[in-house]
Amino acid sequence: MERREERSLNIISVLKKLARIFEENYIDYCIVGSTSLFLEGLPVEPSDIDVLTTKNSALKIDELLSPYRLVECKLRESEDFRSYFGRYRIDGIDVEVMGELQYRKNDRWSVPFTPSTIKTKYVSLNDGKIRIAELEETYKFCKEIGREETCKIIEEYLRKCGRNIKL
Repeated sequence: MERREERSLNIISVLKKLARIFEENYIDYCIVGSTSLFLEGLPVEPSDIDVLTTKNSALKIDELLSPYRLVECKLRESEDFRSYFGRYRIDGIDVEVMGELQYRKNDRWSVPFTPSTIKTKYVSLNDGKIRIAELEETYKFCKEIGREETCKIIEEYLRKCGRNIKL
């Protein structure tokens, strides 16, 4: 099996674990970033799993995933982003949790992003399901933060699929 296929299978396996843990513990979450694009069928190879959530859910996730913790969840701020951030490694896959994610533009912070402030949907994971950000939301976010390469990948995918959603 190719290394890429193996990594994809590992990501799916970890997503199933996360979905089970989140659902059993009533965690408000959605998967964002390259993993959500991968789950939509776009030609991307996720290197990690990004979880968008609320502050309270981020702190609860930190407790639930403490055996896998690399970076304890707390409010962190960089020049461009701010969130309740924690990092974990499950079966060789890094999982980054971002509670109430904000980005800085023109010296102002955006409104916090949570699963309730964006459009989400559930996608199938063989015998389960997981909540992801809708493609339109990922596109808008990438456009706002200047990730033009990701926007081009999304646009090309939509053209190939004949999908015409309002971007």
